[in-house]
Amino acid sequence: MKNFKLWLENLDFSWAIDAEVPPEPGTSPIPNNHIRLFHYTKFKYIGPESAHQAANSLKTQGLDIKKAKGNTYGEPNVVWASAEQPQHGHVFAEFSVSIDDPRLPPSMRPDSIQKFNAGKSDIYLLDSINPEEILAVHEPWHSRYNYILKNPRLHQAVKNGEHDQLLNNDDYGPAVMKAKIKQ
Repeated sequence: MKNFKLWLENLDFSWAIDAEVPPEPGTSPIPNNHIRLFHYTKFKYIGPESAHQAANSLKTQGLDIKKAKGNTYGEPNVVWASAEQPQHGHVFAEFSVSIDDPRLPPSMRPDSIQKFNAGKSDIYLLDSINPEEILAVHEPWHSRYNYILKNPRLHQAVKNGEHDQLLNNDDYGPAVMKAKIKQ
């Protein structure tokens, strides 16, 4: 119990106050001849701050093909992506590529953008996605934050301290911390 109390007293989500929260997944505009893609990272989850560090790495380094692990399975190194948004709990990058992008092998190029998006297909790219090509990097707590902001009564309750017990929760703490100061 003593260790839990010490952990609780030292829990700090203050980094979330200055953290950028991007638009909700799938809402950033993309050019007409592009397909929207998502790539989620596998990292050792220790808590929301480790997810935040993984997100910052994606923002600064992009999706580097040199970090791909296909060769460990006897396959070529590629950057995998999907038209389907990852489930909650992942840090993921959102980006778009032209349907004739040379990083897309001919077998991966969609016949139509509508069919591709409807099929929620997985594809691979033959080279890196640079940081400036990434539309947004999403962290697990962002969906909680956006939910709070979309519900004015809930947002006011958070600002009034009615949900302060969630400040000690890995899943909600960063979202509640940031929402408390949002005007």
